[in-house]
Amino acid sequence: MLYLFKNASRLKEIFAQQASPNGGFAERIQAWQYRVYDIAVGTQTGFAAIAAEQYEAHNRRVQALFEDMSNQAPAGSEAAVAALKKLIDSSGAFYDSVNKSVRQAVTMAEGGFEAVLPRTWNASGATTG
Repeated sequence: MLYLFKNASRLKEIFAQQASPNGGFAERIQAWQYRVYDIAVGTQTGFAAIAAEQYEAHNRRVQALFEDMSNQAPAGSEAAVAALKKLIDSSGAFYDSVNKSVRQAVTMAEGGFEAVLPRTWNASGATTG
């Protein structure tokens, strides 16, 4: 195999063959890109699920703590308890809003990536073919 690389013109032929549409190099690169994309999407989905589970568990603990605290609050502190409850509810609504926006942004980015890969593939086929 080393004798192939001793001749510079033969080396150019090897690279030209690999870069041509029939050489398989472009197909391997595209397959690799799709695989990396699938891994990234799977990882992001897994992290999002874990984060959502953690948030829900934390939210349940805060709600339980708040309920326990409001049951033990001294008389006359109803206004403070109501204000704290409103604060907790609004922070939950804020989290839901941000989470929804992030999911929409991720969906848009995924759609853009899925739209760009075939175009890139078609463009590279047109320039090398």
